[in-house]
Amino acid sequence: FAEMPSDCANGGSYGFAAWGIKTFNFDANFFIFNDKWGSLYNAIQRANDVIRVLEKVPANAITPEEALQVKAEAVFLRAINHMKAVFIYGKVPYVDETINFDNDNYNVTNTEPVWPKIEADLEFAAANLTETKTEAGRANSWAAKAFLAKAYMHQDKFEEAKPLLKDIIENGMTANGKKYALVAKYFDTYNPATKNSSESVFAVQNSVNDGSGGDNGNIKS
Repeated sequence: FAEMPSDCANGGSYGFAAWGIKTFNFDANFFIFNDKWGSLYNAIQRANDVIRVLEKVPANAITPEEALQVKAEAVFLRAINHMKAVFIYGKVPYVDETINFDNDNYNVTNTEPVWPKIEADLEFAAANLTETKTEAGRANSWAAKAFLAKAYMHQDKFEEAKPLLKDIIENGMTANGKKYALVAKYFDTYNPATKNSSESVFAVQNSVNDGSGGDNGNIKS
């Protein structure tokens, strides 16, 4: 949504329908905004589903350490999707694992401050995620710290962000253990052959032409 008006992107799978965004000719009824709202809160609900199901997993099925990583990843994903919603829509409802249809509490107000809850989720993720992961696309502790710094900066909380950013620059690493650094060639950032590089803070792993019939590489991030 930020890339299309800036000419950094060209609509993707929306094609000509995205022209309204590119030309700043849209209102609150524009269908793409409804689509985006649905995809963000679907992602948030799925993260909450993981947390709810995790509480029902038998004690010996996974180790406490494994359970903590699952929860921390889910909390991280919940946080960044709420953050995206704030960027696009401004005042949004915050939905955690206690909100569901069965509890009849799903009409959540958007009048409560959301940033403190996003910060709390990212602080939990930063404190509990491991530095590296066995799979490149998973969130690690440094990704959580980076998004927490981003959350601070979007609130003009620069003093809080500065020590985090300094630590990230000096010590941060990708989920696959590469120290954060700029790649030698700018194009390599966008080249599938060099994906998950030293510039990768958190990279969703997409697929194309895999026969699944889903959105694949056109996923609406």
